[in-house]
Amino acid sequence: MPPGLVIDAGPLIAILDDREVEHLQSVQGLDLLISARTRIVVPLPIVFEVVKWLTYEKRPEIARAWLGQIQRGAVVLYPGPSEIDEVVAILHMMPYWRGSMEDALLAVTCRRERLPLWTFNYRDLTVFKDLQFWSPG
Repeated sequence: MPPGLVIDAGPLIAILDDREVEHLQSVQGLDLLISARTRIVVPLPIVFEVVKWLTYEKRPEIARAWLGQIQRGAVVLYPGPSEIDEVVAILHMMPYWRGSMEDALLAVTCRRERLPLWTFNYRDLTVFKDLQFWSPG
């Protein structure tokens, strides 16, 4: 188990939605991380993405309750100007890449924190050859 891990929105949503194909695997993965006392890192834009999803797919009060849980149980990283500059540089260096700003920020966060990433979005993120990925199974 890694000492810390950056988590993308996909696994977080799968944990929260039992209709997701990856639901059981994601719940088991979170249980592993918690039992190993792994430092869970979630960049703020990912938190926004999950809260928005919960607000529209579930209910606003569920979104707010989850927000409280993530604030207590994870490290929410707030991107600053230097991280945003790195994201913009990535977008300029790869003009035909179809990844999002959130994807680029995940790569920047993993590099800065020297942590692996838990994601389901390998299509857009494997372009970053230096990233390490984690999966519960």
